[in-house]
Amino acid sequence: MLDFTLSIYGKDITNVIAICGDNCETNKTLASLCQKPLMGCASHRFNLSRAEMLEDHGEVIQKINALMGKMKSVKLSAKLRQFTHLRPIQANITRWSITHRMINRYMQLKEFIVYFDEENILEFIPSPKENATLSEVQQKLATLDSVTMALQRESTDASCVRLLFNEIKRKFPDLDGSDKYLSPTSKITRSPDFESGIVKIQNGKEKK
Repeated sequence: MLDFTLSIYGKDITNVIAICGDNCETNKTLASLCQKPLMGCASHRFNLSRAEMLEDHGEVIQKINALMGKMKSVKLSAKLRQFTHLRPIQANITRWSITHRMINRYMQLKEFIVYFDEENILEFIPSPKENATLSEVQQKLATLDSVTMALQRESTDASCVRLLFNEIKRKFPDLDGSDKYLSPTSKITRSPDFESGIVKIQNGKEKK
């Protein structure tokens, strides 16, 4: 398919410098078959790291997600409208920033939820200790989401990605302590030498 597509434009595989895409096994295999380096997706690497960080708080996040689901019922939704126009938000695994939005919305609704005494939601209301944990996670996610937005800008190149990853590792050393995703030599990086070479060129240091 790749050969056919290239032929339409009068090109062949020798005109391809690198394969760009997510760091999934399919793309790694394609790069190997084409004997080309793979320029992996920085957003994919970053969000894998962030997802692993959230696993440490998985229990309380799942509790909030369940609570938001309960609050969407016809009865509780109508009761909530007596206090605010804000609606509950649930997490969606296909959207990287949705967990942050869900926690933000819970924090906005928290003052009204104390008026809900329905038995089917009491077990999902966080304790004061869990609320303190959620507040810390909320602050951390605010910073991490700003990095996600920076990675999606058209002006962000490989050298910018390297600076962002280094800064986030400095600010949150526990985010990727094992360097599984953010290090330039992490195992998920299919072509670390190629990516480092691109960064050097973009920084004007290719001869150093």
